[in-house]
Amino acid sequence: MKLDVAAVQLSSGSDVSHNLEEAVQLVNVAADRGAQYVQLPEYFNFLGPFAGFANAAESVPGQPPFEWPSSPGHAP
Repeated sequence: MKLDVAAVQLSSGSDVSHNLEEAVQLVNVAADRGAQYVQLPEYFNFLGPFAGFANAAESVPGQPPFEWPSSPGHAP
């Protein structure tokens, strides 16, 4: 069994929409070149100040929303 894979590397920033557009573009290029599995980097959708992670967080279908810890040093 043969499986063609691709690893995507991109320079993410704090603009989630831009990061997602770039990731989709690169995944499509990989698929067009024959990739059957494409791996995106960790934090591909947001890489910026820690305080921004709460706004960039996405919900998991069927799960309650994540609540950030209220201790000092953590996102609000």
